[in-house]
Formats: sequence, structure tokens, C-alpha cells
Amino acid sequence: MPHILHFAAQPSTTPDASSRKLLVLDLNGTLLVRGPRQRASRFGSQTARLRSVHPRPYILALREYLFTAETREWLDTMVWSSAQPHSVQDMVNSVFGADSDALVAVWDRKSLGLSSAQYHQKTVTTKDLAKPWKFLSLGISPEDVDSDTEPSTPNSTHHSALTTLLLDDSPHKAAPQPYNHVCIPEYDSPRRKLDLDALVVERIRRETELWSQPEYRRRRPGDKQADTEPLDPTLLAVVGILDEIKRQSNVAGPSAASPLPSNQSKSPHEQPVESAKRRGKRRRSEVVTTADLGQTPAAVDEDDAAGNDAYTTSGLATAATSEMKLESSSLWFEDPPTVAYWVARGRRALDELGIASEHGLVTSLTIFLHAQVYAQNLSTADIDVVTERLAQGATQSWEYGTRAEVLLELNASSYSVFSPTPLPPPQQIPSNLTSALSDVIGIAQMIVANRSTSNGNITGPQPLVNGNATGDPASIGVAVLLANWTGQSTADGLDYAGAARDQLEFLLSNVSRTHDGAISQRIEQVQLWSDFVYMAPPFFAYYGVLTGNQSLVQEAYHQVSLYRKYLRDPKANNIWKHIQLGLYGTDNGHWSTGNGWAAAGMLRVLSTIKQSQFSSSMESQQQDLADWVQEIHDGMYPNLDPSGLFHNYADNSSTFTDASSTALLASTVYRLSLAWGVHKYIPLAELSRKALSAPAGSAVNISAAGTGTVSVPSSTATSTASAPSASSTATGTPGLLHFTSDGWLTPVVDPYSYADQGQDSPESEAFVIAMQAAWRDWVADGAVGANGAVSPLARISWTWVVIDVMVVTFLSC
Repeated sequence: MPHILHFAAQPSTTPDASSRKLLVLDLNGTLLVRGPRQRASRFGSQTARLRSVHPRPYILALREYLFTAETREWLDTMVWSSAQPHSVQDMVNSVFGADSDALVAVWDRKSLGLSSAQYHQKTVTTKDLAKPWKFLSLGISPEDVDSDTEPSTPNSTHHSALTTLLLDDSPHKAAPQPYNHVCIPEYDSPRRKLDLDALVVERIRRETELWSQPEYRRRRPGDKQADTEPLDPTLLAVVGILDEIKRQSNVAGPSAASPLPSNQSKSPHEQPVESAKRRGKRRRSEVVTTADLGQTPAAVDEDDAAGNDAYTTSGLATAATSEMKLESSSLWFEDPPTVAYWVARGRRALDELGIASEHGLVTSLTIFLHAQVYAQNLSTADIDVVTERLAQGATQSWEYGTRAEVLLELNASSYSVFSPTPLPPPQQIPSNLTSALSDVIGIAQMIVANRSTSNGNITGPQPLVNGNATGDPASIGVAVLLANWTGQSTADGLDYAGAARDQLEFLLSNVSRTHDGAISQRIEQVQLWSDFVYMAPPFFAYYGVLTGNQSLVQEAYHQVSLYRKYLRDPKANNIWKHIQLGLYGTDNGHWSTGNGWAAAGMLRVLSTIKQSQFSSSMESQQQDLADWVQEIHDGMYPNLDPSGLFHNYADNSSTFTDASSTALLASTVYRLSLAWGVHKYIPLAELSRKALSAPAGSAVNISAAGTGTVSVPSSTATSTASAPSASSTATGTPGLLHFTSDGWLTPVVDPYSYADQGQDSPESEAFVIAMQAAWRDWVADGAVGANGAVSPLARISWTWVVIDVMVVTFLSC
């Protein structure tokens, strides 16, 4: 076969009518995004292993374009995915439906020529187009070569580099034939969340003229495209590109990033604007070097991650990755005028064929559900104020650690352990996340730069911050590890690796333990606090994943197990006691925030294991952690107060109501839903979230109704009224029931005196951010469980009084 450069160098001419093209389609990340794997809980029924499929906007238009008679006269379309056969079939059925019969081939992971070990690992793969060029004409797929499979109907057309385009979101997938690659931006959960936001906001604006705040305008982190398209327009641009190649005899070009090679001959009026040639920087190939940490490819569940495109291109090191690393170049979709050109071209091509440019993203029911969950929500401006108060108030080690974690979840979710992408994360920070990660890296820099002074200039094992609580400084450990992983020491000269190692050795070697190995939370005596579970075990787990040390990950699980053994109270429906052991300072009460800390810490460990190379070998540990979180939920949520808040001590109604623990526990309900498919307490978490987001002047009352209805406020008014204004200003939140005028959550427990009510609590601000980030991710995944029921279920009624001439009443529906 002639070298690919031979084809790329050939000029393109207008073809005759018999010239056919071949379009090779990727699935996950290109045409759709898949939801997280749903696992069975010991508390619930078995869940199907197939994951939810969420098509990209305008997939209906692309589908109709591909399979209309006019297009099929010149275009053959096939699917080639690195996912496993059952997953590929499910995705093909979801995206193409009855039109799947018109595909000339559907190839899955078996076609990639992987060894048995590679097939079940998160292996970086490529798609060699020489295979379809060879096998399509024979009517077989590559895995059929050594089998007795009967050939299907042969394809009489012999395709080559002159006629083939690979549509894939992964740059390195096209390494063998980069000149035949149309790279498009990955469609992932954050992008889908933005699309759903746009649909909901448009619906609400159109029907109720509410929510006109500027923060709801279309935004894509890192995307320079102007707000000319409310939804992701990539597939419209693809139609435009296809409309161009049908006129060309040679589709191969000099750049994997270019939608049209420079050797295409076009008339001046069809040439994209000049700025298309200034394409910015190419997305760095997702090659992660882990040799220094002893990282190895991860074995995964045969029915799950292996073969999911997002996992397969995760960047875990393999012997081949160094050869596939792409040189820095450009991507066409980073240039707004170029995108606008191809989108317009695509719309014109659809119009010419009489095809409607329908996004087909969600059904009216899904629109309704998303409008439901958005109906009472903190705005971007509210969260900005809360984030600022957290930055101002955090001064203690656990406050720094918690702040770092929730900022990752909110602003750089791909670097959070709750991201659906595999761990470790990319070592090179993408340019669009530099700003988002700056505060997290800044916390690590400050702590590491000052730790010697904090610890009296000692050497050897030592905490990141000196203090009497052994576990609290470890909460900053993930930020320090992340700073080291992303190479910050090269820029500032700080020894992040040494600081993390000293913190680890301090906990493992210097701190006292119980007789069975539970690490004490206190220096002065062996004592166990529920808070510890959020502080130290997630640090152990993350350290173990980055260094390939499964023993450390197991230690994280072991510490959680031991703490549960001591703190769980079977006499109180299995919720946890706050403090046990020690000669003084014990607390046998069921502190709500302590139960929140424990549940949140267990979820961090669970998610770290689930997204790591140890996932398949630690299935039972993951199941335990998920069950133990639900165990806390089962004990806590029956104690929810009619205000929608928990009391400071969950089962003691004489203690004050506490918004702080309420926000933290709600965040764990959303996270458990996402990580493990347990949606039992979503309705109550939603009620709590809406209570915390209620407008000033609201009277919130939750009572047992048993109706199976999660009510959403609807408005009626005694006189004509404009929509309520935004609740936040640049410096405060004067329009919210549970926030002070300057943005502090209220009422809250005193973070430095757990039995007392306090004010201006930094950790409570962090819990609000954790709740908001978890809720956002849950919405992006489809708001599963939003219409669920628990028994007894609560109905919520609101009364919003506007002090002036008018009274507006919100009634439960």
C-alpha cells in the first residue's frame, strides 16, 4: 500500500459521480456521552450493567443526513468503537435506531487486535484505517479472519486514504493515518450539563420570563466560541465538512486537526475565513508518564470500563504511548470563525435536503425534570459570594483542605476524584483549567512553603501543618499531591513530594493507634473522631493511586472500616457517634456534621478506588463503602426537621437546626447516586437543597404526606408582578433565607465548638459548594431519581412575602 504521505500530497479535484467516500464514526465522546456505571447495592435490586446513553445535540439531523438517499449515493458510513461488543450495540441502537441497518459495518473492541490482557485493561488504542480499507471489501471484520464466520455482503467499493475520514474526539486514535482524521471536541458530562442548562433557561425565559440573569448565558469553560449557538453545534459543523468532501477526490490532508486539508481546491467564496489558519494550540495528547511512580495499566471489569472510549484513551502509560504522542499543533474547533463557517455550511446542506436542524437532545419530560430541579437553586452569583467567604474565612488545616477539595469539584471537576474519567488525572494542566486550578495549587504552595516553620524546623515525618488533630492536615494532602503530579515544583522549587511523604509517614509511623490499628485523631491520647474519615483515608487512597501502591489504598479502606466499628451506633439506626475512646472529651451524641464528614470521606475513598487501576481488584471494598454511606443516610434522613434542615445532633430535636450538616449530607446523596446508582434519598436531598436556596421571607415547612410527590413552587400573585431579582450582589446574598446579607450560611454549628451554634463558618461555606457541585453533576447526568419517592415522603410548601404593595404566594404542587 502506498505511504499515507503519498495520498496527502495529491491535489484534490472535482470527482465524477461514481466517487464514493467512507465515514468512520467513533461513539463515546464523539456522538454521545455515557453515564457512569450503575452498580447494585446490598440495599436494593440489581441494576443493569449497561450505562445510560446521552446523544450529542443535533444527532438527529446528522443521522437523517447520513442515511438520506442523496447522501448514501456517495457516502458509506461505519461505526468503529473501542468499547466492548455489548456496549457498542447499545450505543448504536440508542443513536441510530432503525437506521443502524444502513451502516456498512459496526466494529467493536475485538477488531483492534489487542491481546487478551490488553482487551481487559484501560489500554490506549489506535484505529488503523488500513483495516477497513482491506476488510470492508471482503465483507468481514478483522476478528473474523481466523474464525469460521461467514462473510456478509461484500462492499464493491475499495476505499483508501483518498476517500476516508475518521470522526473521533481523541487525537491519538488517528496516529496511523492522521491526515484522514477530523478531530472534534469531546462531548462529556460538563458539556452536556451546559446544553441542558441552555434548554432549561430558554424554556423558562420563553414561558415565564424568569431567570434573565446574565450568569445563565451560554458558557463553555475553555471554549472561545461566541454565544451564537445555544447548544453544542459540533455535529452541524460535521455536516458542513461532509458536504464539502463529497465534492473532492482526495480527503487526506496535512493536519489531523484540519477539517479540510489545504490541498483541497475551493473557490474563494467557499474558503473559510483567514483566521481558520490560526488555530491556536492543539489539545495535548493524553499521555501520562507514570514510570517514576511505578504505575501500570489497570485491569478493569470485563463488562465495564475496558473498551469505553473515554477509558481507553485515558492516558495510562503503555509501551506504545511514547510513539503516539502528538506534536503541538492546532485544532480547527478552537477558532470561532472557523466553527461558525462550518456550522452555517452544515445548516445550508440540511436545508437543501429538506432536513430540519433539530438538536433532539432531550424529551419534553426531561426538560420538565430539569426545569423542576432548577426551580429553586443558588445562582452563579450566590456561589461566587460563598466561594469568596470561604477564601476569607479558612485559617485552619481542615478548612484549607476542604476548601481545596470543593474548589476542584466546582471549578476543575476533571481533577476531582468524583470525575468519571480515570485516575491519575492529566499531568499537564490544560490551558483552560490553569485559572480554575490556581487557588488549589496556591493552597498547596502556601502550606508546603510554611510547613518547616509550622513544625519548628524539624526534619523527617511531620504533618503539613502543626496541631493536635493528626488527621486534619492530611486533608490538604490531595492538593499537595496534585501540585507535585502536575509539576509545580519545577516552577517554584518547593518539595511537594517530600511534604506529602512526610505527612504520610507521620500518620503511619508516628501517631498512636488502637490495639486493632485505628489511627488516633488526637496527638495527646488515642481517640477517634468521625471527622477523621474525611481527612486521612482519602489522602491515603489518592497517594496509593498516584504511586501504584495498592496497600495504601487498602489502608484507606481499612481505616474507614475500623472507624465504623467504633463509632457506628446500632441502637440509633446505625448513625455514628461523634467521639469515642480517650480519658476525656468523648461525645456519644450523633453529631450531624460528624455523620456528614464520615459519609463524604467514604465517598471520596470509594470514588478514588472506582476510577483507579485497582477498581476491578477492590470490588468488595467499593461495595462496602457504598453500603456504609447508605447506612448513614438510612439513619439520618428519618430525622430531617420540618424546616428541611437537620438538628445539630440528628436525633435530638432540642438542639438547634443546622444548615451546615444539611448541605454536606445532601452533597453525599447526589454523589452516591452518581457513583453507585443509589437514588433513595434524592427527593429529600432535593427538599433540603431547595430549603437552603429559598428566597428571603420564605416560610418552609416539610410534613409527612406520603403522596409520592416532590413539589416545586409555582407562583400566583394577587397583583401583576415582575420576576424576582437575583438574590446576590457582588458582595453579598441579601435575598436568601439561609444566608446572611454578606453571604454566610445560617444557622450553623460553631466549627470550633461543636455543641454550640455559631456564625461565619468557613466549613459550612465549603459544604454549600460541595452540595452545589454534586447537584450540578447529578443534573448533568440526567437528574436520576428526581421523581422518586421515599416513605413517608415530604411535601414542601412555601410562602414568599414581598414587603411592599404586593404579596406573591408559592404553593406546593
